[in-house]
Amino acid sequence: MKLEDRQAWLPRLQSSMKLLLLTNLYPPQELGGYGRSMQDFAWGLSKRGHCVSVLTSDAPYLEEDTPQLDNDSTKIKRLLKLKGSYEKGFSMITNQSVCRGIDSENNKVIFNILNEERFDGILLGNIDLLGYEIITPMLNTGIKVCHHIGFVAPPFSASLYPTHSNYHMMTASYAVRKSLVDHGLPVADAKVIYPGARCDLFGENASSRSLPEPLGHSLGCSVNPLGSKANPLRLCFAGIFMETKGAHTVAESLIHLKKKRIHTYASFAGCSFQADYKEAIHIMLKKEGLESQTLFAGQLTRSQLARFFNLQHVAIFPSIYPEAFGIVGAEAMASGIVLVSSGAGGAYELIENGVSGLLFKPGSSESLSNTLEYLIRLPADRIKAIAQAGKHRVHTSFSVQNAAKQIEEVFQATSVLNNKSNRGVITL
Repeated sequence: MKLEDRQAWLPRLQSSMKLLLLTNLYPPQELGGYGRSMQDFAWGLSKRGHCVSVLTSDAPYLEEDTPQLDNDSTKIKRLLKLKGSYEKGFSMITNQSVCRGIDSENNKVIFNILNEERFDGILLGNIDLLGYEIITPMLNTGIKVCHHIGFVAPPFSASLYPTHSNYHMMTASYAVRKSLVDHGLPVADAKVIYPGARCDLFGENASSRSLPEPLGHSLGCSVNPLGSKANPLRLCFAGIFMETKGAHTVAESLIHLKKKRIHTYASFAGCSFQADYKEAIHIMLKKEGLESQTLFAGQLTRSQLARFFNLQHVAIFPSIYPEAFGIVGAEAMASGIVLVSSGAGGAYELIENGVSGLLFKPGSSESLSNTLEYLIRLPADRIKAIAQAGKHRVHTSFSVQNAAKQIEEVFQATSVLNNKSNRGVITL
């Protein structure tokens, strides 16, 4: 690590803040990238010398909680109630009386914590199944609320946008900001802060990580051309198994490549949000005689995912629906492998086509297969150059380190931060 990099990570004790991170789901209880990005923000801010506490819900049907998720000082409290469930897809409570009761309980939890802990700022994340109502008790506390939006769809209608001076919205990409503006939200000048990748975990840093069998085997070396039977193109998908994420596009591209006599070995990792959808992909691959050339690895921990990428030549980000950013794409690039992306939504901002990655048409398996064929026909040094350019791009522009520094700057930009000596008891 360079001297300037080390200096950037020195704790800023004179401006150290006590921050509350509030979001609906938090790892290991999560479904996608939003929860991971919140965890990363907590880690990054802690590394910069700030004290971070997390307030979230308890959803044990997603994953049992662990006493301490990170090797840092982050405190995690799972006290919030959700107005619905993610257990069998997405479901909402429709009984308004029940919802009002949940809002009341959540408000009491928030006020109690704010009075006990006396925070300098609140970093707000995903409010799905918490609702707009979760914001209300925070606005008149004298505490700055920075809301990071990690979805293209707005979290609430334009008519509900908080006009309070303590509320500040940030977006995960320019695509997110544009979408919010298009929906009428007054955020044309909102700060764009990319979620980014934990560069300390991926690439060569993951060489000693372990994976469940049969992934933990040696790939070996081969002088045979990439895509030959002796040296198949190793590609992977990592994400939630739901149609909008596009895993079926990857599966269909394997069929096209087989017809072109391009040999592949494809690994699919991620949780099964739509079980029937995942099973349909498995059946399709079996029918096409590709079962022996594919692996469904299940949901991986962050450490396992890092090692998983080290076993691949290419990572495919095939989302059909516009993404806010696409953290898994950045993590793959940080690992030093080639990212082939649909570029849907904010994912387009991650790579420079042909320089630090490759793009294909969203939802088109033919476009994906043609892109992969183009890649393997390139000279080996050219493929390596694309991978290295992608890695460099993430390390310099899309790291969690960068994101944490930017969030810190937003909190410290104005004098609206809570004055502990002057603030009285917060009441409902």
